[in-house]
Amino acid sequence: QKWARSYLWMSEAECEKKHIKLQVNREAKEISALVNPPIGLEEECLNEYLEGAQVDVSKWGTGCYKSLAEFSAELTRGEGHLAKQADGTPIRVVDIVVLKLIEAATGKVLVQVEEASNGGKIALRRLPAITRRADEHHFFAARRLISMIVPMSEKFTNLDLASISAVEVEQESTSFYGLKTLYRKVLIGASILDLPNEQ
Repeated sequence: QKWARSYLWMSEAECEKKHIKLQVNREAKEISALVNPPIGLEEECLNEYLEGAQVDVSKWGTGCYKSLAEFSAELTRGEGHLAKQADGTPIRVVDIVVLKLIEAATGKVLVQVEEASNGGKIALRRLPAITRRADEHHFFAARRLISMIVPMSEKFTNLDLASISAVEVEQESTSFYGLKTLYRKVLIGASILDLPNEQ
């Protein structure tokens, strides 16, 4: 059966009048409609799978560790996936975009120094980073990160395409206790230009 689709240009006011949503609720779980939705696992099934693979989830959701529900949500959003290693044990695979953001006027680099979660704090000394979704280009992820951490329009930042480098790092997860994680990191350099003086 063939479908005929019609389209119409509308103003924001017209869309609002017709109850057409132009943006997602910031508090809602973020699901992209641009690709087939990633397949996650419900908490109970995920718990059974991890425990069967000898992954200790007893500390999840305590201190600075994320919960099983948060891991399930991560898989559903496409911000990570589980793979099997050669020995059959699970490994979490996450694509990370790391941003080296330089202030053009001073040459200083923006660094993340602390992270707080569930009432706990972790001292950090690392460049800002963000998880890249499965449907997202690295540059879009970098722009998304800039908009989150820098209180200014992205028109004042330049991405340095010549600075891009990639590395893979395998280590124990800092978010999910006892779960080995492969971080596929892409480093992108960027600079904040001089801002115009306020009138």
